[in-house]
Amino acid sequence: MSDLDGKNLNYNIDSHLTGHISFFTGKKFWKIISGFFIGLILLNGCAKKLVPPTELVPSVAPLVRVALEENLNKGIMAIQGQYRLKSEEADYILDDSLGPFQVSYDGSVLTFQSEKRFLSYKSFEQLQMIPEDNSHFLWNDIPYPGKISLIKNNNTVILVNSLTLTEYLSGVVPHEIPTHNDEYYAAVAAQTIAARTYALYQIKHPTSKFFDLFDDTRDQVYKGKVRESDLAKKAIEDTYGIVLTDSEGRLVETQYHSTCGGILNESSSAAQTAEPTEDIWDNNFNCATSPLYRWVNKITASEILQNLEKNKKISKADYQNLIDEGFQLEVDIKSRQPSGRIDKMEIDVNQKKIGLNEWESRYMLASNGQNLLPSTLFFIKKSPSSPDLIYLIGAGYGHGKGMCQWGAIGQSLNGRSYQDILKFYYPMLSLKKVF
Repeated sequence: MSDLDGKNLNYNIDSHLTGHISFFTGKKFWKIISGFFIGLILLNGCAKKLVPPTELVPSVAPLVRVALEENLNKGIMAIQGQYRLKSEEADYILDDSLGPFQVSYDGSVLTFQSEKRFLSYKSFEQLQMIPEDNSHFLWNDIPYPGKISLIKNNNTVILVNSLTLTEYLSGVVPHEIPTHNDEYYAAVAAQTIAARTYALYQIKHPTSKFFDLFDDTRDQVYKGKVRESDLAKKAIEDTYGIVLTDSEGRLVETQYHSTCGGILNESSSAAQTAEPTEDIWDNNFNCATSPLYRWVNKITASEILQNLEKNKKISKADYQNLIDEGFQLEVDIKSRQPSGRIDKMEIDVNQKKIGLNEWESRYMLASNGQNLLPSTLFFIKKSPSSPDLIYLIGAGYGHGKGMCQWGAIGQSLNGRSYQDILKFYYPMLSLKKVF
């Protein structure tokens, strides 16, 4: 990955600019020392991504194995239609007349219990539930197509959904990019091809011997049949079997994210080999329509301390002692990536230094009610009236690598085809129909 140098595109962000914010709490007088300010010269457009290759792509569409539960404890399963439960001892027919099942595993025994049926398994390696006709199942109220496998792995049980690649993409695309507007079609088709390529890459490099992908942002967000989209269906059909490959016909791990905020997070020099045309950088070809193109968050010293305890950076005992006795907390941005995103950060609590990488910083500076900051592309400003409060003024949503989804939508709205969009974001890759 690399920074992109093209016409009408000039920026220079010193990756070693640092920031420093101090808090004094408890018995000490509140004081904020600010030694940090960085100007973000945010671009009108989104850049590109090339990633390492892997083996040749398959010639037929494979099945996809998705982990719905990595460590099953309990959940509700309902059958819509008819499934055949296959075990070592016997086969059972389960249908919707039996009502929902409470499925639970206590570390030794796996049980299925409804008002009309009770099944218990202690010694098993794998249970499979095979759908009849077009039957599907619900897991915790989310409908899924395909087969169910409950696999014992040491003292845990993994719940895996196996289904066709087309069915999988139908449950991914509407959750990875907006599909409610027909004018987004080119972006949706580009997303479909990127998601298909990523899935095939993961099948070649499975997360586990038991499954290929997670159902969340660790891979791609997959929600079964909960949000069916005509536009996504059309994109999947129109691009059937098309993937991105390198010059030797090999798959790559295509990454993408929601909103780059105008600056992509690149590090590969290969992206410099294709220079965009001037009109690509017109104001209409960007992710400015994203709700998180620009954002402002605020957080207090106490909230940062809570995040440190929650994420096990300090113990509960130390946290309580600091609250009782008072504490001095300092936030120090140690380094930035060439894109301006946080690279390394350090939080000093009463002279105990806690180092954080870019991903951890999104958790530690997230205010109450947030899981993590939208991105690491931000700078810090102290509150002029509240000495324990800082503002985080940022741009974008996600890691900033690969295709910017809202940037793709911006290009789609201005008449670019999905081929144009993919060529823009993955200039060293080619489209290839493989099945």
